Amino acid sequence: MGKAVAARPNRRKKAGTRRPFSPLVAPTTIRIKKPVSVAALAFRDLDRIAEILGLNQTARVLDVDRSRLSRRMRGAEGISPALALRITNLQYVLTRALQTMHADEVGPWLTEGEPLLGGSIPLNVLAIEGPAPVIAVLGALAFGAFA
Repeated sequence: MGKAVAARPNRRKKAGTRRPFSPLVAPTTIRIKKPVSVAALAFRDLDRIAEILGLNQTARVLDVDRSRLSRRMRGAEGISPALALRITNLQYVLTRALQTMHADEVGPWLTEGEPLLGGSIPLNVLAIEGPAPVIAVLGALAFGAFA
């Protein structure tokens, strides 16, 4: 026959002796390897936007003269902080729109009245109020909302 196994004593944890919460990712300091300016990021985003919309439409949407935009893309002119913000916001909305709908629907959606924005044009709302309302509508559309 086998060995007799001794019964383990019933060990209960005392109240209030729980382990403290441990997040999945330990809090650390994030260090940026290579310093990058906001303008450098805007240059990268500007190239992507121009690739998607074309130079003429990009200039129209950003409310910048086409020739100046072309010089900025080549690096001959700098990008102002205000233009950098408009570029970043447009890139954000374009990326979210392309994740939500087909590529051929994005252009018309951005330039026609949207019922979920009270009939306003998404690009106008983006220019006046920033990306938050447009992103909220894109999120609603992604979940099947309609007006």
